[in-house]
Amino acid sequence: MTVPRALKLAAILLIVAVGLTHLVGAPPHYRFAPYIGVGFVVNFLGGLVAAVGIYRNALWGWLLGALVAGGALVMFVVSRSVGLPGFEHAVGRWFGPLAIISFIVEALFVALFFLAVSTRRG
Repeated sequence: MTVPRALKLAAILLIVAVGLTHLVGAPPHYRFAPYIGVGFVVNFLGGLVAAVGIYRNALWGWLLGALVAGGALVMFVVSRSVGLPGFEHAVGRWFGPLAIISFIVEALFVALFFLAVSTRRG
């Protein structure tokens, strides 16, 4: 999937930022719910792989990026609204510096994904 160069660069930077915010946030989560910490590391790795795919103009890279960022957005909302096992204390805690940054870069990537799909060439 070929998209304008500026859009591709922005998407690569955003999906790497999604992964990095989760990598930074992983260690504290191991204390409360280790599976969330592992999920954060998997998110980071998925973001890196997606960035490579996007760089190569591969549709799978964009789709993986949408899964990584979109999945993180959904899990953020679930963890803050109804809670996750072993992480119930996060319910109602919507505002933390890393959470806000993560939410913003995830939402921006998902928006770019939809823009890229609508403007793709070839």
